[in-house]
Amino acid sequence: MSKAGNYDIASLFVPIQFLTGDVGAAVGPDGAGNIDVVGGNNITTGTPLTNTISVAVTGTTQYAVQVGNATNSLTSLATGTANQVLQSGGAAANPAWSTATYPATTAQGDVLYSSANNTVAGLTKDATATRYIANTGAGNNPAWDQVELTNGVSGILPVTNGGTGIADPTDHALIVGSGAAAMTELAVGATNTVLLGNTGADCSWGTVPNAALTNSSVTLSDGNNITVTGSPLSLGGTASFNLTGTTDHTLQLGNATGSLTSLGVATNGQIPIGSNAADPVLATITGSGAINVANGAGTITISGGGTEWSIITADQTIAIYKGYVCNKAGLLSLALPATSAVGTTFSVTGMNIDLGWTVTQGAGQQIHFGDLSTTAGVGGSVASTLKRDSIECVCIVADTTWQIISAVGNITVT
Repeated sequence: MSKAGNYDIASLFVPIQFLTGDVGAAVGPDGAGNIDVVGGNNITTGTPLTNTISVAVTGTTQYAVQVGNATNSLTSLATGTANQVLQSGGAAANPAWSTATYPATTAQGDVLYSSANNTVAGLTKDATATRYIANTGAGNNPAWDQVELTNGVSGILPVTNGGTGIADPTDHALIVGSGAAAMTELAVGATNTVLLGNTGADCSWGTVPNAALTNSSVTLSDGNNITVTGSPLSLGGTASFNLTGTTDHTLQLGNATGSLTSLGVATNGQIPIGSNAADPVLATITGSGAINVANGAGTITISGGGTEWSIITADQTIAIYKGYVCNKAGLLSLALPATSAVGTTFSVTGMNIDLGWTVTQGAGQQIHFGDLSTTAGVGGSVASTLKRDSIECVCIVADTTWQIISAVGNITVT
C-alpha cells in the first residue's frame, strides 16, 4: 500500500504526528491534517483522510488464494476442490490447482499410486518382511505380495544362486553338479542298469561287475517273531533266522506287517478251516446222519454211511437219508420232506402193527411207483397194505418229486 500526503507550508515547520494506536489516527499540526491513501487492484481506500484510514480488499472469492500481480496488487485464483494441491506455474505464470487429487494424510511407509485417472491413493505399508509390490490382474492396482515363482520371475536361476542353470531337463534324466557352471544332464539309464561312480568324472549307467561286490554287504532286519544273526551280511557270509515269541506246537500265519502270527495249538482232530478275509480257524469236522467222525491224536476216522435206521412210534416229517421202522398202535403217518436235493433217499418199513404206515405229500409234491403215480399235491400218498410192507425212495426232482426204487409187499398208490 502506498501513501501520498498533501500539507500546507505551515505544516512543514511543525512535527508530524504518526499513526498511533489501533484506530490508526493521524493528527496534523492544527489538528486537521489530511493524508491521501491510493488504492490498487482489488484494494479500495477512503481519501482524503482527516484522522482515519480505511483499506478494503474487493473482487475476491471466498476461500480463493490471492497472488501478487504485475500491478503490485492481488489476483484471486480459482477455488480448489477437496484434496487438490497448489502447483507452481513457473516464472511467468500464476500457480494453479492440480487436476489430480491426493490423500489428505499419509503414514510412514505408505506408497502413493493412481487408483484411477487423476486420483492418487495411498497403499498402506505391509509390516511383514520381504514383501514386494505386485500388480493384481485386471484392476492392476498394486498390492503387497511375495514373489510368485510360477509366473513372477523369468530367466534360469544360476547354480551360484541355488539353481541348476538349465531349463527343461530331459524326461527321466538325472543331473549332476559342474561347479559354478550349469549342471550336467546324464543320459537316461537303460532297464536294469545302475549308477556307477567314476573317479574324477561324472557317474554313468552300467551293470555292476562281480569284483565291485567284494566288500559290499546287505543288512537284514528283524521282524515280528523273527530275529536275525550275522547281519550285515557280506558276500560269502551266512545269516541265521530264528523265530521267537511263538508257542510250542503252534501254526504260524502271515500278517499285514509282513511277519508272523501264531494261530494256536490244535487239539485232537482239529484242522485249519478257512474264513473269508480273516485268519483260518482251528476246528474239528463232524458227521451227519449215518456218517460218524472219530478224532484222535493226529488222526480223523470217518465211518458209517448209507441209511440211518430208527424205530418210531409217532407221526413225523421224513428226514433225508433216514430209515423208519414204524411201530405205532394205529396208522403211522410220515410226511415228505419240504426240501430235498436230487439223489437223496429215505426208507420206510413196518413191524407189529396191522394198520401199517402211509407217506403223505405237500403242495406240488408227487411219488411215482413203476407206471403208477400218486395224485399231485396234498391229496396224494402211498401206503402199506400189510404190516411188513417196505419202500425205498429217491428224489428225482428237487423238493417235489420222489420215485420208489424198491418195494416189498403190496403198496397202495392214491
